[in-house]
Amino acid sequence: PGTLMREIKFTVSDGLVDSLPATSYVTFHAVNDRPIVDLNGNDAGSNFITTFTEELAPVAIASANVSVVDLDNTTSAWATVRLVNNLDGADEFINATSLPGAINGSWDAV
Repeated sequence: PGTLMREIKFTVSDGLVDSLPATSYVTFHAVNDRPIVDLNGNDAGSNFITTFTEELAPVAIASANVSVVDLDNTTSAWATVRLVNNLDGADEFINATSLPGAINGSWDAV
């Protein structure tokens, strides 16, 4: 919401005469909401599950309908995709070259 002060007026009546209005002033303090990542698009939940078979073609690690939403910001500063349990060393990696729009990808073997 906007952060401008809200003014709320209260009036009470006994059926014959109204009270003088009383006023409440509410100041809104904006918060920075965290972005939301949904890897499976329109499906239930937000995680994505896939299966990779050795020596076959690469697989997508997110739905084509992946979404990133930030309720209070129209742009994102950065994102990280990390292979957490790399079981086969250099034989497993994430290819970040086929990204949509103005998104740039790079790969770091850390």
